[in-house]
Amino acid sequence: ATIDDRPGSLLELLTPLRGIDLTLIQSRPIPGEKWKYAFFLELLVGASGQPLAAILGSLKAAARDVRLLGAYTITTQPTVPDDAGTTALSSLRAMIADIDSSLLTAFAARSRFRLNPGLYAHAEPIDIDTLARAFAHGDATAQTRALRRFYLTTVVPYLALPGDDPEPREALHADTDAIAALARRFRFAARVIARKRVEQAPALRAAAETGDPAKVEAALLNEAVEQRVLERAQTYALREGLTEQHAKQLSWLYRDYLLPVSRLIQVHLVLDP
Repeated sequence: ATIDDRPGSLLELLTPLRGIDLTLIQSRPIPGEKWKYAFFLELLVGASGQPLAAILGSLKAAARDVRLLGAYTITTQPTVPDDAGTTALSSLRAMIADIDSSLLTAFAARSRFRLNPGLYAHAEPIDIDTLARAFAHGDATAQTRALRRFYLTTVVPYLALPGDDPEPREALHADTDAIAALARRFRFAARVIARKRVEQAPALRAAAETGDPAKVEAALLNEAVEQRVLERAQTYALREGLTEQHAKQLSWLYRDYLLPVSRLIQVHLVLDP
């Protein structure tokens, strides 16, 4: 969608989307048109009950132009054990599979560039519990700051070889996409734990009553599901053209950081909703 640069124009664009999950929003200036911007919106429309055509039509009153760049149906339904939860939880896991597909595509794009350390201001490492707290209870600013530190100090070394590229600034576009995809991954953890709380699994309820974070995390851990996530990450990375060794490294990134952060986000939301 394209809108004019005037007070209230973005709010007018977003108002018709109330009740619809907005999973991504990015803005870019329109080449050759001063003070004109294109907004790229990614919507999860199925749960709203509204047909896609109606949603697009509602945007036209506030936008100069609306175009559908693509649409897809989430059809990936991983096998879930009988005791793993309801169909709703299975659907959320299918959505995570699609998020991971986009995330691995973004990671692969960044891996085509070198580390280019001169591009970035110094960032202090951040522990995964602090990062998880930011996504559980922090505002957008706190999440962005924490995620940037985590991305630069932990994620990029998994993705990129040491050294500099001839045009290092081109890597920044890949960084932007990777950070946005990673934020979607972590924010989705809140939706997953909301469903788990609704289901009131006895083990999770008992762990929550103790107030012990370690016991809550143990109750949340589903080793079979996480193993499938690791295998899927490696498969997606190979699909993107990465070497087998690099694909393994990305599965290790999931094992050592991304999955633990997602669990800790859920732990904080269980103990402090």
